[in-house]
Amino acid sequence: MDKFQEFYTRAMSDDAVRAEVKKIIGKTPVEDATDEQILQLGELAKTLGINISLDEAKAYFAAQDADEEGEISADELEAVAGGKGGDCDPNRAPHLNK
Repeated sequence: MDKFQEFYTRAMSDDAVRAEVKKIIGKTPVEDATDEQILQLGELAKTLGINISLDEAKAYFAAQDADEEGEISADELEAVAGGKGGDCDPNRAPHLNK
């Protein structure tokens, strides 16, 4: 398991650590955290025995973004699997506008 994923999993399962994460990043999604916030999360991770560098955290977020770019929503999958038509977003399928 990736070190940042390990930290995040452990943090979300511990109320006290989750509260500390919220103090650091507020309402910002963790993947949009600033470098300073990531460094603070790294310090928090150290208290759990997990050493995370800024570069490791950024690599984790980049990998997550790459994974999400190839995913489709459950509704889109159902439309394809079920042969449902007519409500395809033309912005997501510009070749259908020809």
